[in-house]
Amino acid sequence: MRLGIAFVLLLLAACGQQPAPLPPLFGQAVALVRVTPYQTWGASLRDFPSYTLYGDGRLLVAEKNGRVWPEAREKRLDDATMKALYAKAYDAGLARDSTLHANNVSDAMATEFAIYGGRDHEYRLLAYAPRSEEGGALGEAADYLDELREVSDAAGPGRPYVPRKVAAIGTAVPLSGRKDDVRPWPFPPLADAPTVRGERCVLLEGDVVEKAKALADSSRFTTFWRSGEATYTVAFRPLLPDETSCSDLKTGRP
Repeated sequence: MRLGIAFVLLLLAACGQQPAPLPPLFGQAVALVRVTPYQTWGASLRDFPSYTLYGDGRLLVAEKNGRVWPEAREKRLDDATMKALYAKAYDAGLARDSTLHANNVSDAMATEFAIYGGRDHEYRLLAYAPRSEEGGALGEAADYLDELREVSDAAGPGRPYVPRKVAAIGTAVPLSGRKDDVRPWPFPPLADAPTVRGERCVLLEGDVVEKAKALADSSRFTTFWRSGEATYTVAFRPLLPDETSCSDLKTGRP
């Protein structure tokens, strides 16, 4: 018997599984899947996604360079691979708002899986220490990460991603009289920057981006920046193609 699509969608919803949205998102330069490992014990604007899949077939993959300025490579997937990778996120049960904790694992960092299915269809799942051997939902999350790695490897080296904008994210810190690497902040004052999720965020664009990268490349994670009457640690967060402002850095649930 042939089932109508509306009936199939209702059946999937009743089973607690979100169906993948219909094709209108495909072919567009919109984010479909974003995977972000947390670098601290909570979500931060500083966290840089390890994978972002777009509807036009782009896959942005973070490089592990250990530098102040995170870098990514832009790869191209064929239409079938892009659609299959997106559908597998739904098949793996990642399209839901939930938090998954591993058994017998304490103090684990989280990985966020953000799945975008168009208007009013955005899901964020936090997985703590996803491992295939955990089985269940955590195992599915780990297997999806493996799938992303395999697809990325098969797509070849790609090309370096060159951002048009970068967010400079500052956190005021006391120096406590220490003689650390303290430098003057050359861009708009951090104290005057808007606060987004508790962190100061200065948006840099145009020719300033290249200057900011040179500054970041000459600094370390332990470098402090003097801006006005305060001293800050600063993280440089390149904006991805679908991000235009500091408020677009939506790591973590509202």
